[in-house]
Amino acid sequence: MVYSVCTIDRLEDIENAKRFDINNFLWTCVYQPKSYGYMAYCRDVGFVLRFVVKEENPQRTFTQPQDPVYQDSAVEAFVSFQTTQPNQESLYMNFEMNAHGAMLANFGYGRYNRQAITEEIYQQCQVKATVYDKEWTVDLIIPNALIKAQTGIEEFNAGDSLYCNFYKIAERKEIEHYASFHPIISEKPNFHLPEFFAKAVVE
Repeated sequence: MVYSVCTIDRLEDIENAKRFDINNFLWTCVYQPKSYGYMAYCRDVGFVLRFVVKEENPQRTFTQPQDPVYQDSAVEAFVSFQTTQPNQESLYMNFEMNAHGAMLANFGYGRYNRQAITEEIYQQCQVKATVYDKEWTVDLIIPNALIKAQTGIEEFNAGDSLYCNFYKIAERKEIEHYASFHPIISEKPNFHLPEFFAKAVVE
């Protein structure tokens, strides 16, 4: 599976990007909300994402930066900017957001060796959540400044590759569910498996 990342000139053009569906339901799923999204590259900004979840009145308890939003109804983007399939020794970033727009965002190597992004970078991510009657959305920027600081990469051009996976999650037992864009093989719930990230190529 290869996901094509289009290049856009304006953030408003995000829905011109190729849609990804988060439809691999895993482990315990009390219910299965329909979730999908878009990712594009905006040259002077970074990677831009929009998630859409078909869910009424989503669970949204947490409101502060770095809160454990995965206990709410949340969407997540995990990204590695290396050019070969990442593994447990690879650097990757995770961005996890609820319908309040609260975000948990870290970088590091493996599930337990992670570091929070700075407050300045957090603001540059410009997370915006909107709740409608029957769905909610979250917009996110993975800023160039963060990518450069962690990888040394200053820009992306057509043909450049990265690896990513997108998730829908709620760990609260009453609404528990786990879904991914790219399939995962694991006996226990775990999204921190970069060996199952999908390849993405910038157009």
